[in-house]
Amino acid sequence: MQNIIRKQNTIAELPVGPKVELREMQGPLLPEGTNA
Repeated sequence: MQNIIRKQNTIAELPVGPKVELREMQGPLLPEGTNA
């Protein structure tokens, strides 16, 4: 059971980490980007 919990925690933290960083980077890039 510990292995499953560890896997779930890692999988849940992995997408959240990069997603938050990507959103923070895309946030300023979209409005200030040349695409806008």
